[in-house]
Amino acid sequence: AKSIVVQREVGRDVPTFRQALVECGQEDVTVIVVGETDEPGVLPAAVELAALGRLVYVTMDAVTAVQAVERITASFPPDARGQAQARLAECLVAVLCQRLLPRRDGGRVAAIEILTLTSATHALVRERRLPQLQSALQTSQQEGMISLDQSLAALVKAGIVAPAQAMAEAVDAENLKLMTRGYG
Repeated sequence: AKSIVVQREVGRDVPTFRQALVECGQEDVTVIVVGETDEPGVLPAAVELAALGRLVYVTMDAVTAVQAVERITASFPPDARGQAQARLAECLVAVLCQRLLPRRDGGRVAAIEILTLTSATHALVRERRLPQLQSALQTSQQEGMISLDQSLAALVKAGIVAPAQAMAEAVDAENLKLMTRGYG
C-alpha cells in the first residue's frame, strides 16, 4: 500500500539487462535488484546507478566476497578500471557471499561471508589493493565482517556441519583446521 513495485523481464519488457538499467536511471527508482548475468555493461551500469544514490542489489556467482569485488572491477574496460574502483569504493556498502551446506541432522544451512566497507576496506578498493581485502576481512570481526572460513568454523563448532564438509568448502583449509581443532 505504500510502494510501487515494477519488474522488467528481459526478453518480454526490455531487450537486455543493460537497457533495463538505463531505463531505471531515467526514472525515479530507489531500489534496483539485478539478477545473475554475464551481459557486458550490466555491472558498470549497476555501479553507476549506485553512485547516483540508488540502492542496488546485484546477485552473482562468486566464491568469496573478494572475488565478487574483483569481478565487478574486471567488468570495466581496462583503461577505466582505476576510476571504476574509486567509484565502487564510494558506493559499495557490503558484499555477502553464501554457500548452502548439508546439515548433519538433515536439511541445509548457510555459511555466510560478510565484507563491509570500512575506512580501511574503502581505501583498499579505491587504491586497487584488492588482494589485501581478504586479510582485512579476516581481522575485522569487531566491524561486523566474517570470513567464509570463520563462518564454517562456527558451524563446525556448533555441531551443525561435519568438519569434512566444511574443509571441502574452505578458502584456506589449513586455517580452518586450526580454528576447528578439537571439534568433530
